[in-house]
Amino acid sequence: MTTKKYNRKRMLNFRRSPAGLIIILSLVLLAACQDPFDLKTVLGLDTGVLSVSPNGAAIADNASQQFTVSGGTTPYTWSMYAGPGSIDAAGLYTPGVIGVATIQVVDLAGLSGKATIAIIDSALILPLNLLAGTTTLETGDSITLFATGGDDPYTFDIPTNISGASITPLGGFYTAGPGAGVDTVRVTDNLGAIVTVNITVTPATIPDVDYRPITINSAIPAVIGGAITADFMYENIGTDSGGTAVSWSAYVSTSTDLSGVVWLADSGTVPELSALTASGAPQAIGGVWPPDGGNYYIVVHLAAEADVNMVNNVAASDEATISVDYHTSALPAGNGVQIGSPLSVEFDLSNQGTVAGASNVVWYAYISTNPGLGAGDTLIDDGNFTGLLGTDAQPQTVTVTDIWPWIPGNYHVILEWVSADDPAGYKEKASGAFTVSF
Repeated sequence: MTTKKYNRKRMLNFRRSPAGLIIILSLVLLAACQDPFDLKTVLGLDTGVLSVSPNGAAIADNASQQFTVSGGTTPYTWSMYAGPGSIDAAGLYTPGVIGVATIQVVDLAGLSGKATIAIIDSALILPLNLLAGTTTLETGDSITLFATGGDDPYTFDIPTNISGASITPLGGFYTAGPGAGVDTVRVTDNLGAIVTVNITVTPATIPDVDYRPITINSAIPAVIGGAITADFMYENIGTDSGGTAVSWSAYVSTSTDLSGVVWLADSGTVPELSALTASGAPQAIGGVWPPDGGNYYIVVHLAAEADVNMVNNVAASDEATISVDYHTSALPAGNGVQIGSPLSVEFDLSNQGTVAGASNVVWYAYISTNPGLGAGDTLIDDGNFTGLLGTDAQPQTVTVTDIWPWIPGNYHVILEWVSADDPAGYKEKASGAFTVSF
C-alpha cells in the first residue's frame, strides 16, 4: 500500500494567494450573517455618542466661539446645521449676524453631535465690571464680590492665590486665606469677557488692650523743692476693652522717658477704658520737684494686667527748668549832669529763676561811652551780696557810686554780675545815656 504525503507548509500558505484572501473575506461575511452584527465594531470604530462643547452658549455678534468635541472617531467634520454664521475645519465659529445657530460635527463612523449658540447684539452689552466693597482684608475675613454688565451667568475664580483663599465659583463669596499677600480674583461672563481685581490680605489684628498717657500738663516754672502742679489724660488705643483698673506712676525725669535720672513723684489707679476711647477727666499729679536745679520732665507710666503692649505706655510733659537766673531792668537816661559831680546810679537785681541762689552775687560797675562793655571802659565800683530767693523774691538794689568824668559827653553806667549758681555766667546791663556837660 502506498502512503501519500502532503506538504503542510504549502497548504498553510494559501492565505498569501488571492484565493486565500477570498476565503478570509468569506469568513468575515459569514460572521456578519450572525445576529447581532455591527460593522463599526468589526472595523474597530468608536460607537459612542459625540459630545459638543459649549452647548447653549451666547456670544456677541463681533466675537467668535471655539467648539470642541469628545467621543467618536477622528477625523471630525464641522458644519453649520442651522442659523447664521460659519464654522471652520477646526471648530471655530464666527457669527456675523444676530440670531440662534446650530452647529454640527460628524466623525469617521458617521456619528454626529450638535450644539446651539445665541448671537447677541454687541451694542446692547454693557462692559463687564467687578465690584469689591474693599480690596484690603485681614487673613480669614470674607467679602462678596459683585459682577455687573457683560452677560450672565458669571464665573469667579482666583488665578493668583497667594493667601490660600477660596471663592464660590457662581456666588463670588471670597474668603481670604491664612497667609498674607495679594490675591487676584477674576470673573468671566457668559461671553468670555474677563475682569480682575487685586485683594491685599494682611495678618489678622489680634484684639488687645493698649493704654497710653496723653495730654500731660505741668505748671511751669517749677520751683526747687516746691509742689508739683500737673495732671494727665489717658486712652485705650487697643481694640479690646480693659478688664482691670489701670495703675499709673508719675516720675520727675531728666529725659522724656525713664532712661534718665528719675524720682517717683506720685502714683495711683484710674478706671479701665473701653476699646478706642479716652478718659473723660484729667488725673491730678502730686509730689514735689527735686532739691537740685536743672531741666526736668513729668513722665507718666501706665500699666494694666490686660495690657501686654508696653510700647506706648510712657509719655512726658513739656520741659520744666529749675535754676538760678539773675536779671536787672534798664535804667532811664539823664540830662544836666555836671562834669566831676558825684555819680550815684541804682540797679535792681532779682532772681527770676525757680531756685534760690546759694552763692554770692559779685558785681562790677563801669563807665562807658557805649551801651556795651568794651575793653577800654573804666571800672568805677564793685561789690557783692548773698544769693537771692527765686521766682517772686524781692530784688537786691545795687548802688553804684563815683564821680562823673571831667570830659563832657554822653556816658553809660554798665553793671556786670556773676554768680556760681547762675548757669549763664557773666551778665551785663547798661543804663540809658547820661549827658555830662560843664
